Amino acid sequence: IQVHLRSVALWLDGSQALVKSSYEHLERFLAVFKVTAKRTQENRIDYAFHTNSIQNPYKYFEHRSLKKNLNSSFKIYHMVGEIGEDMTIDYLSLGMRTSNCLFFRAYNKTREVIEKNYKGFFIDYWYQAKLINSFDKYCFEHAYKKGSYNGLIEARCLWYLEHGTNPELKKNIAHLVGMCVHDSDNYKYLEQQIKGVIPEVTVIMNIEYQTMRKFYASFDDSIKEWEFFGENGVKMDELHPLRRLYTLIQNRRAVIDYLTTHTVSFNGAWWQRVQSCKIDNQFDSSFVRKYMTNLDRDKVHKNFLKCVATLSIYDKKCNDDDLNDDFANAVSYLNDNDMCGKGVFIDTETGEQINFRDKHYDNIKHKKNKILKSIIDN
Repeated sequence: IQVHLRSVALWLDGSQALVKSSYEHLERFLAVFKVTAKRTQENRIDYAFHTNSIQNPYKYFEHRSLKKNLNSSFKIYHMVGEIGEDMTIDYLSLGMRTSNCLFFRAYNKTREVIEKNYKGFFIDYWYQAKLINSFDKYCFEHAYKKGSYNGLIEARCLWYLEHGTNPELKKNIAHLVGMCVHDSDNYKYLEQQIKGVIPEVTVIMNIEYQTMRKFYASFDDSIKEWEFFGENGVKMDELHPLRRLYTLIQNRRAVIDYLTTHTVSFNGAWWQRVQSCKIDNQFDSSFVRKYMTNLDRDKVHKNFLKCVATLSIYDKKCNDDDLNDDFANAVSYLNDNDMCGKGVFIDTETGEQINFRDKHYDNIKHKKNKILKSIIDN
Protein backbone atom coordinates (compact mmCIF):
# COMPACT_ATOMS: atom_id res chain seq x y z
CA ILE A 1 0.00 0.00 0.00
CA GLN A 2 1.48 3.34 -1.05
CA VAL A 3 0.57 6.34 1.11
CA HIS A 4 1.13 9.82 -0.31
CA LEU A 5 1.58 12.53 2.33
CA ARG A 6 0.62 15.91 0.88
CA SER A 7 2.88 18.92 1.22
CA VAL A 8 0.28 21.09 3.02
CA ALA A 9 0.15 18.70 5.97
CA LEU A 10 3.91 18.02 5.90
CA TRP A 11 4.72 21.72 6.22
CA LEU A 12 2.04 22.52 8.77
CA ASP A 13 1.93 19.37 10.94
CA GLY A 14 5.49 18.14 10.65
CA SER A 15 6.68 14.93 9.02
CA GLN A 16 6.87 12.62 12.04
CA ALA A 17 3.44 13.62 13.40
CA LEU A 18 1.93 13.10 9.96
CA VAL A 19 3.57 9.71 9.47
CA LYS A 20 2.18 8.63 12.84
CA SER A 21 -1.38 9.82 12.20
CA SER A 22 -1.53 8.45 8.65
CA TYR A 23 -0.25 5.08 9.85
CA GLU A 24 -2.90 5.00 12.59
CA HIS A 25 -5.61 5.68 10.00
CA LEU A 26 -4.29 2.88 7.83
CA GLU A 27 -4.08 0.55 10.82
CA ARG A 28 -7.76 1.10 11.65
CA PHE A 29 -8.73 0.46 8.05
CA LEU A 30 -6.73 -2.77 7.83
CA ALA A 31 -8.12 -3.99 11.16
CA VAL A 32 -11.54 -4.33 9.53
CA PHE A 33 -10.02 -7.11 7.38
CA LYS A 34 -7.97 -8.54 10.28
CA VAL A 35 -4.76 -7.44 8.53
CA THR A 36 -1.73 -5.97 10.31
CA ALA A 37 1.29 -4.14 8.88
CA LYS A 38 4.51 -6.11 9.03
CA ARG A 39 6.74 -3.16 8.12
CA THR A 40 6.76 0.28 6.53
CA GLN A 41 9.34 1.69 4.15
CA GLU A 42 10.10 4.94 2.36
CA ASN A 43 9.13 5.23 -1.31
CA ARG A 44 10.04 8.85 -2.06
CA ILE A 45 11.15 11.70 0.20
CA ASP A 46 11.65 15.31 -0.95
CA TYR A 47 13.87 17.80 0.89
CA ALA A 48 12.82 21.35 0.01
CA PHE A 49 14.37 24.72 0.91
CA HIS A 50 12.83 28.13 0.22
CA THR A 51 15.22 31.04 -0.19
CA ASN A 52 15.00 34.74 -1.00
CA SER A 53 18.75 34.91 -1.71
CA ILE A 54 18.24 34.50 -5.48
CA GLN A 55 16.43 37.49 -6.96
CA ASN A 56 17.83 36.97 -10.46
CA PRO A 57 17.85 33.23 -11.27
CA TYR A 58 19.43 33.91 -14.67
CA LYS A 59 22.51 35.34 -12.95
CA TYR A 60 22.99 32.19 -10.86
CA PHE A 61 21.91 29.50 -13.31
CA GLU A 62 23.05 30.63 -16.76
CA HIS A 63 25.67 28.39 -18.38
CA ARG A 64 28.83 30.32 -17.51
CA SER A 65 27.76 30.65 -13.88
CA LEU A 66 26.92 26.94 -13.62
CA LYS A 67 30.26 25.97 -15.12
CA LYS A 68 32.02 28.11 -12.53
CA ASN A 69 29.94 27.47 -9.40
CA LEU A 70 28.10 24.13 -9.73
CA ASN A 71 29.45 20.95 -8.12
CA SER A 72 27.37 17.89 -8.92
CA SER A 73 27.47 14.15 -9.51
CA PHE A 74 24.74 14.54 -12.18
CA LYS A 75 25.61 14.60 -15.88
CA ILE A 76 22.31 15.81 -17.36
CA TYR A 77 20.56 19.16 -16.88
CA HIS A 78 17.44 20.93 -18.20
CA MET A 79 16.39 24.59 -18.11
CA VAL A 80 13.09 26.37 -18.75
CA GLY A 81 12.70 30.13 -19.10
CA GLU A 82 11.16 32.93 -21.14
CA ILE A 83 12.56 34.87 -24.08
CA GLY A 84 11.67 38.55 -23.96
CA GLU A 85 13.23 41.91 -23.23
CA ASP A 86 15.16 40.05 -20.53
CA MET A 87 16.03 36.35 -20.67
CA THR A 88 14.80 34.39 -17.67
CA ILE A 89 15.50 31.00 -16.13
CA ASP A 90 12.52 29.86 -14.10
CA TYR A 91 13.40 26.19 -13.76
CA LEU A 92 16.64 24.22 -13.51
CA SER A 93 16.83 20.45 -13.07
CA LEU A 94 19.75 18.07 -12.72
CA GLY A 95 19.40 14.36 -13.43
CA MET A 96 16.32 12.61 -14.80
CA ARG A 97 12.91 12.97 -13.17
CA THR A 98 12.19 9.31 -13.96
CA SER A 99 15.26 8.21 -11.99
CA ASN A 100 14.63 5.75 -9.18
CA CYS A 101 17.49 7.22 -7.16
CA LEU A 102 17.96 11.04 -7.14
CA PHE A 103 16.69 14.17 -8.89
CA PHE A 104 17.36 17.88 -8.23
CA ARG A 105 15.34 20.95 -9.19
CA ALA A 106 15.40 24.68 -8.48
CA TYR A 107 12.51 26.88 -9.59
CA ASN A 108 10.51 30.04 -8.95
CA LYS A 109 8.15 28.99 -6.15
CA THR A 110 6.17 32.23 -6.15
CA ARG A 111 5.22 31.65 -9.80
CA GLU A 112 4.11 28.08 -9.04
CA VAL A 113 1.94 29.08 -6.05
CA ILE A 114 0.27 31.90 -7.98
CA GLU A 115 -0.20 30.24 -11.39
CA LYS A 116 -1.18 26.78 -10.14
CA ASN A 117 -3.37 28.58 -7.60
CA TYR A 118 -2.81 26.23 -4.68
CA LYS A 119 -0.64 26.04 -1.55
CA GLY A 120 -1.63 29.59 -0.66
CA PHE A 121 -0.52 28.90 2.92
CA PHE A 122 3.08 29.47 1.79
CA ILE A 123 2.44 33.23 1.50
CA ASP A 124 1.87 33.66 5.22
CA TYR A 125 4.50 31.01 5.99
CA TRP A 126 7.11 33.09 4.12
CA TYR A 127 5.90 36.22 5.88
CA GLN A 128 6.27 34.64 9.32
CA ALA A 129 9.74 33.39 8.37
CA LYS A 130 10.66 36.96 7.25
CA LEU A 131 11.44 35.78 3.72
CA ILE A 132 9.01 38.43 2.42
CA ASN A 133 7.73 41.75 3.77
CA SER A 134 4.22 43.22 4.00
CA PHE A 135 4.49 44.75 0.49
CA ASP A 136 5.33 41.32 -0.98
CA LYS A 137 2.51 39.68 0.99
CA TYR A 138 -0.01 42.23 -0.32
CA CYS A 139 1.10 41.60 -3.92
CA PHE A 140 1.20 37.81 -3.59
CA GLU A 141 -2.31 37.67 -2.12
CA HIS A 142 -3.72 39.82 -4.92
CA ALA A 143 -2.04 37.75 -7.66
CA TYR A 144 -3.04 34.48 -5.96
CA LYS A 145 -6.71 35.46 -5.96
CA LYS A 146 -6.45 36.34 -9.66
CA GLY A 147 -4.50 33.15 -10.42
CA SER A 148 -2.20 35.15 -12.68
CA TYR A 149 1.48 36.03 -12.38
CA ASN A 150 0.68 39.29 -14.17
CA GLY A 151 -1.39 40.07 -11.10
CA LEU A 152 1.88 40.96 -9.34
CA ILE A 153 2.31 43.91 -11.73
CA GLU A 154 -1.21 45.13 -11.04
CA ALA A 155 -0.77 44.55 -7.29
CA ARG A 156 2.35 46.72 -7.16
CA CYS A 157 0.30 49.55 -8.69
CA LEU A 158 -2.66 49.04 -6.37
CA TRP A 159 -0.31 49.07 -3.40
CA TYR A 160 1.07 52.44 -4.48
CA LEU A 161 -2.45 53.81 -5.00
CA GLU A 162 -3.14 52.91 -1.35
CA HIS A 163 0.18 53.91 0.19
CA GLY A 164 1.94 56.23 -2.28
CA THR A 165 2.42 59.96 -1.62
CA ASN A 166 2.94 61.45 -5.10
CA PRO A 167 -0.49 62.63 -6.40
CA GLU A 168 0.65 62.98 -10.02
CA LEU A 169 2.23 59.53 -10.04
CA LYS A 170 -0.90 58.02 -8.47
CA LYS A 171 -3.02 59.61 -11.19
CA ASN A 172 -0.81 58.16 -13.94
CA ILE A 173 -0.75 54.71 -12.32
CA ALA A 174 -4.56 54.67 -11.94
CA HIS A 175 -4.86 55.40 -15.67
CA LEU A 176 -2.42 52.61 -16.57
CA VAL A 177 -4.20 50.09 -14.35
CA GLY A 178 -7.50 51.01 -16.02
CA MET A 179 -5.95 50.19 -19.39
CA CYS A 180 -5.01 46.70 -18.18
CA VAL A 181 -8.49 45.99 -16.84
CA HIS A 182 -9.85 46.35 -20.37
CA ASP A 183 -6.91 44.75 -22.20
CA SER A 184 -4.60 42.29 -20.42
CA ASP A 185 -2.01 42.68 -23.22
CA ASN A 186 -1.13 46.04 -21.63
CA TYR A 187 0.50 44.36 -18.61
CA LYS A 188 3.94 44.33 -20.25
CA TYR A 189 3.62 48.04 -21.04
CA LEU A 190 2.50 48.68 -17.47
CA GLU A 191 5.49 46.75 -16.13
CA GLN A 192 7.86 48.90 -18.21
CA GLN A 193 6.24 52.10 -16.94
CA ILE A 194 6.59 51.26 -13.25
CA LYS A 195 10.08 49.74 -13.53
CA GLY A 196 12.37 51.58 -11.13
CA VAL A 197 9.40 53.53 -9.72
CA ILE A 198 7.59 50.86 -7.69
CA PRO A 199 9.73 48.10 -6.14
CA GLU A 200 9.83 44.58 -7.56
CA VAL A 201 8.37 41.82 -5.41
CA THR A 202 10.68 39.36 -3.68
CA VAL A 203 11.27 36.11 -5.56
CA ILE A 204 11.17 32.90 -3.50
CA MET A 205 13.15 30.06 -5.07
CA ASN A 206 12.55 26.43 -4.20
CA ILE A 207 15.65 24.24 -3.96
CA GLU A 208 14.57 20.61 -3.87
CA TYR A 209 16.09 17.13 -3.76
CA GLN A 210 13.87 14.21 -4.74
CA THR A 211 15.16 10.98 -3.19
CA MET A 212 13.87 7.50 -4.01
CA ARG A 213 14.06 4.09 -2.34
CA LYS A 214 17.20 3.06 -4.25
CA PHE A 215 19.09 6.01 -2.72
CA TYR A 216 18.38 4.84 0.83
CA ALA A 217 19.13 1.23 -0.03
CA SER A 218 22.70 2.32 -0.80
CA PHE A 219 23.37 3.03 2.90
CA ASP A 220 21.07 0.55 4.60
CA ASP A 221 23.74 -0.52 7.09
CA SER A 222 24.14 3.05 8.39
CA ILE A 223 20.38 3.50 8.77
CA LYS A 224 20.16 0.35 10.91
CA GLU A 225 22.75 1.81 13.28
CA TRP A 226 21.04 5.19 13.71
CA GLU A 227 19.05 5.71 16.89
CA PHE A 228 15.38 6.63 16.77
CA PHE A 229 12.91 7.79 19.39
CA GLY A 230 9.16 7.90 19.90
CA GLU A 231 7.16 10.62 21.63
CA ASN A 232 8.79 12.40 24.60
CA GLY A 233 12.24 11.19 23.54
CA VAL A 234 11.63 7.59 24.60
CA LYS A 235 13.71 5.09 22.64
CA MET A 236 11.48 2.84 20.55
CA ASP A 237 11.40 -0.91 20.13
CA GLU A 238 13.44 -2.01 17.10
CA LEU A 239 10.47 -4.10 15.91
CA HIS A 240 8.12 -1.09 15.80
CA PRO A 241 6.58 -0.93 12.28
CA LEU A 242 7.51 2.77 11.94
CA ARG A 243 11.11 2.21 12.99
CA ARG A 244 12.66 2.90 9.58
CA LEU A 245 10.59 6.00 8.79
CA TYR A 246 11.16 7.53 12.22
CA THR A 247 14.87 6.82 11.86
CA LEU A 248 15.06 8.66 8.53
CA ILE A 249 13.03 11.60 9.81
CA GLN A 250 15.02 12.02 13.02
CA ASN A 251 18.38 11.68 11.25
CA ARG A 252 17.53 13.77 8.20
CA ARG A 253 20.29 16.24 9.02
CA ALA A 254 22.83 13.57 8.01
CA VAL A 255 20.95 12.97 4.75
CA ILE A 256 20.66 16.70 4.03
CA ASP A 257 24.36 17.27 4.69
CA TYR A 258 25.22 14.51 2.23
CA LEU A 259 22.86 15.83 -0.47
CA THR A 260 23.89 19.50 -0.16
CA THR A 261 27.61 18.63 -0.11
CA HIS A 262 28.12 15.63 -2.42
CA THR A 263 25.07 15.44 -4.71
CA VAL A 264 24.50 19.08 -5.69
CA SER A 265 26.19 22.14 -4.24
CA PHE A 266 27.03 25.67 -5.39
CA ASN A 267 29.90 27.97 -4.55
CA GLY A 268 28.68 31.10 -2.81
CA ALA A 269 27.26 32.57 0.39
CA TRP A 270 23.68 31.74 -0.59
CA TRP A 271 24.46 28.03 -0.62
CA GLN A 272 26.01 28.22 2.84
CA ARG A 273 22.65 29.57 4.03
CA VAL A 274 20.85 26.60 2.48
CA GLN A 275 23.23 24.18 4.19
CA SER A 276 22.85 25.86 7.58
CA CYS A 277 19.02 25.93 7.54
CA LYS A 278 17.23 24.92 10.71
CA ILE A 279 14.97 21.96 10.05
CA ASP A 280 12.54 22.30 12.96
CA ASN A 281 9.18 23.98 12.42
CA GLN A 282 8.75 26.89 14.85
CA PHE A 283 5.70 28.52 13.27
CA ASP A 284 2.11 28.71 14.47
CA SER A 285 0.57 26.26 12.02
CA SER A 286 -2.96 26.82 13.37
CA PHE A 287 -2.72 30.49 12.39
CA VAL A 288 -1.39 29.57 8.93
CA ARG A 289 -4.29 27.15 8.43
CA LYS A 290 -6.80 29.88 9.27
CA TYR A 291 -5.01 32.27 6.94
CA MET A 292 -5.04 29.71 4.10
CA THR A 293 -8.74 29.00 4.60
CA ASN A 294 -9.62 32.71 4.44
CA LEU A 295 -7.38 33.31 1.42
CA ASP A 296 -8.83 30.37 -0.51
CA ARG A 297 -12.38 31.35 0.44
CA ASP A 298 -11.78 34.79 -1.08
CA LYS A 299 -10.38 33.14 -4.21
CA VAL A 300 -13.38 30.80 -4.53
CA HIS A 301 -15.78 33.71 -4.04
CA LYS A 302 -14.07 35.68 -6.79
CA ASN A 303 -14.06 32.68 -9.15
CA PHE A 304 -17.76 32.13 -8.42
CA LEU A 305 -18.55 35.68 -9.47
CA LYS A 306 -16.44 35.19 -12.63
CA CYS A 307 -18.48 32.09 -13.51
CA VAL A 308 -21.78 33.92 -13.00
CA ALA A 309 -20.58 36.82 -15.17
CA THR A 310 -19.27 34.50 -17.89
CA LEU A 311 -22.52 32.52 -18.01
CA SER A 312 -24.47 35.75 -18.33
CA ILE A 313 -22.30 36.96 -21.23
CA TYR A 314 -22.63 33.63 -23.04
CA ASP A 315 -26.38 33.62 -22.56
CA LYS A 316 -27.29 37.24 -23.21
CA LYS A 317 -24.22 38.67 -24.95
CA CYS A 318 -24.48 41.88 -22.94
CA ASN A 319 -22.98 43.36 -19.79
CA ASP A 320 -25.71 45.75 -18.67
CA ASP A 321 -27.33 43.49 -16.04
CA ASP A 322 -26.30 43.64 -12.39
CA LEU A 323 -25.38 40.73 -10.09
CA ASN A 324 -29.01 40.03 -9.12
CA ASP A 325 -30.06 39.56 -12.74
CA ASP A 326 -26.96 37.53 -13.60
CA PHE A 327 -27.33 35.27 -10.56
CA ALA A 328 -30.98 34.63 -11.39
CA ASN A 329 -29.85 33.74 -14.91
CA ALA A 330 -27.27 31.28 -13.53
CA VAL A 331 -29.81 29.67 -11.19
CA SER A 332 -32.23 29.20 -14.06
CA TYR A 333 -29.85 26.66 -15.58
CA LEU A 334 -30.58 24.30 -12.66
CA ASN A 335 -33.81 23.07 -14.17
CA ASP A 336 -35.76 19.83 -14.20
CA ASN A 337 -33.36 18.25 -16.68
CA ASP A 338 -30.36 18.39 -14.29
CA MET A 339 -32.00 16.94 -11.24
CA CYS A 340 -29.96 15.50 -7.81
CA GLY A 341 -29.74 17.51 -3.99
CA LYS A 342 -31.69 20.16 -2.30
CA GLY A 343 -31.31 23.90 -2.50
CA VAL A 344 -32.92 26.71 -0.51
CA PHE A 345 -33.91 29.14 -3.25
CA ILE A 346 -37.32 30.81 -3.15
CA ASP A 347 -39.51 31.49 -6.17
CA THR A 348 -40.14 35.25 -5.82
CA GLU A 349 -43.47 35.01 -7.64
CA THR A 350 -45.06 32.15 -5.66
CA GLY A 351 -43.02 32.23 -2.41
CA GLU A 352 -42.41 28.50 -2.73
CA GLN A 353 -39.07 26.84 -2.13
CA ILE A 354 -37.31 25.64 -5.28
CA ASN A 355 -35.65 22.23 -4.92
CA PHE A 356 -32.59 21.78 -7.12
CA ARG A 357 -30.94 18.50 -7.96
CA ASP A 358 -27.77 18.43 -10.06
CA LYS A 359 -26.28 15.11 -11.11
CA HIS A 360 -22.69 16.33 -10.69
CA TYR A 361 -22.94 18.48 -7.57
CA ASP A 362 -23.03 15.77 -4.88
CA ASN A 363 -19.96 14.08 -6.34
CA ILE A 364 -18.07 17.37 -6.60
CA LYS A 365 -18.92 18.33 -3.01
CA HIS A 366 -17.94 14.89 -1.69
CA LYS A 367 -14.51 15.14 -3.32
CA LYS A 368 -13.98 18.70 -2.08
CA ASN A 369 -14.90 17.63 1.45
CA LYS A 370 -12.23 14.90 1.38
CA ILE A 371 -9.60 17.38 0.18
CA LEU A 372 -10.42 20.21 2.59
CA LYS A 373 -11.64 18.30 5.67
CA SER A 374 -8.32 18.26 7.54
CA ILE A 375 -7.76 21.97 6.92
CA ILE A 376 -11.25 23.09 7.93
CA ASP A 377 -11.43 20.79 10.98
CA ASN A 378 -8.15 22.12 12.31
